[in-house]
Amino acid sequence: MPAALPTLVGGQRQVLSMPADQEVRVFIVDLAWRAEHFDPKCPDMDNILKVTSDGRNVSLDPRLGNLAAPLNGGRAGAVAEQIMRIHHANEDTVYRDDAGAPAPIPGALQIVFCDRATPNKNGRWSIYDGVRDELVARGMDPAAVRFVHDYPKAGEKAQLFADCRNGRVSVLLGSTEKMGTGTNIQDRAIALHHLDVPWRRRIWSSARAASSAREIRTRRWKSATTSPRPPSTR
Repeated sequence: MPAALPTLVGGQRQVLSMPADQEVRVFIVDLAWRAEHFDPKCPDMDNILKVTSDGRNVSLDPRLGNLAAPLNGGRAGAVAEQIMRIHHANEDTVYRDDAGAPAPIPGALQIVFCDRATPNKNGRWSIYDGVRDELVARGMDPAAVRFVHDYPKAGEKAQLFADCRNGRVSVLLGSTEKMGTGTNIQDRAIALHHLDVPWRRRIWSSARAASSAREIRTRRWKSATTSPRPPSTR
């Protein structure tokens, strides 16, 4: 007999819009100009894929377009605020271990998806760093915030997922590719945050996200900016 599925809080997925800074709005206007004027004979200089990628990056966070950091923390700060509110509301929730006994560590798990600006080894700033910094600034234990990208080996990832199930991890950030099939962390999952819009559908849904929770929160984030129109036919 299939397990009862959790219900979506509010009855539907929530879409949260972020107002863009003036510098970002100017950047978007420049993207529209680039989309109309790039030379198709020199695609290595500029092309519509570069324009689109730059637009998606800067809408995620201005720092990804080499602009100044947003004063209010931008999307990283906004999602951290939401995560902390849910975290505090559920930090005393007691879950059960595999034997059915109360687990020694209370607290729920929240999952953050983002396919752009993922962690890297060359020192570039990533949106993952931004979210973690904003969470730590609000009082989250740094050890409770993990990136799935930091656990490339099967054994390491298995231990990471075990820590998600036993309460040692409060927030897990990862990409669609790295947190797809085989990501067995649903025991404590209570909220899904989608920082970007993926090119392909994420298989995570309320049906998979929480087997222990009665309710699940799903939030998708977007920027309130006007995307550059596609170039005219040449």
